[in-house]
Amino acid sequence: MSELLMELVKRASLEGAVAMATLEHGITLMAYPLADEMLIGMGLEGRMAVRLDARVLLERRASDMQRYGAWMPARFRDGSWYVARRVRVSDPDTPVLDDDDLEAAEELLT
Repeated sequence: MSELLMELVKRASLEGAVAMATLEHGITLMAYPLADEMLIGMGLEGRMAVRLDARVLLERRASDMQRYGAWMPARFRDGSWYVARRVRVSDPDTPVLDDDDLEAAEELLT
């Protein structure tokens, strides 16, 4: 998954716009370029977001802040749920997050 994220980061950087991909279970991975950082998010949209219990997500995050604390939950007007974090991108060919970081985000959503 970190390789896919690297591709999204490259595309987002080049285009100056959000780059997204849909993963298993309907989860969306996104990279959004900021001034000197990248916002990385993983989330559920549409009907998929309805299945997410916000209380469970927040309790799971609070239960292990070392593992999940960097991921900030966000709910958007359209009802979608994301967990997101800011990362610095020094080299687009170097993973910004490892698979364990991305698995933690996925765990928060499932």
